[in-house]
Amino acid sequence: MLASRAAGYFEEAARASPGFFAADLEWAGALERRGSCFAAAGAFDRAAADFSAARRRLAGALAAGRAGVDPDWEAVDPQRAGVDPELEREARRRLGTLDAAAATALSNKAVQLIAAGHLDQAAEALSRAVALGPDLPAPRGSLGLCWYEVGQAARRRGAQPEARRLFQQSLDAYRQAVLLAGAAGRPDLAALYGRGLELAKAASQAGDSLAR
Repeated sequence: MLASRAAGYFEEAARASPGFFAADLEWAGALERRGSCFAAAGAFDRAAADFSAARRRLAGALAAGRAGVDPDWEAVDPQRAGVDPELEREARRRLGTLDAAAATALSNKAVQLIAAGHLDQAAEALSRAVALGPDLPAPRGSLGLCWYEVGQAARRRGAQPEARRLFQQSLDAYRQAVLLAGAAGRPDLAALYGRGLELAKAASQAGDSLAR
């Protein structure tokens, strides 16, 4: 895989020249491309690992370049920090891209886990995805689905109070997903999560009926 070879090359360059920020930036880019290849192949856990590793390395390189400078991001003087302003702007842009990519990969992995019935693992992955991509609709929508399925499992074993709580969490997650999808200009996702919202609402109302 070309992206793997490129990542290896830039990793060697970064090791050979500690503090060479451009090599760290290129290494992160190569790792991001490899993660994208994994994601396209459905290997979402490996994709998320690559995106997260790239982000850690890039954030570490930025921090090292700013060593001894006021830690307040807005107060940083790139010239004093030893980081070229153009490279720093690219690095800051890429950090956001890597967070979004990792969040998307984790969300897609969680959908696989939900389908396989591994709901606890799915919920854990989605908690990380939401933290990484708070403005992305997909992790919230997947979280709505996860809580809905966990709620159904609780209902099947007769744990009605727990089921009601989980359906409410599903409703909250779907509502947020619909809003985020609208803000992102994705009416298709808004409609999809709207259907999930209706399912969660019906399940919650059915639980209320059983409780009476």
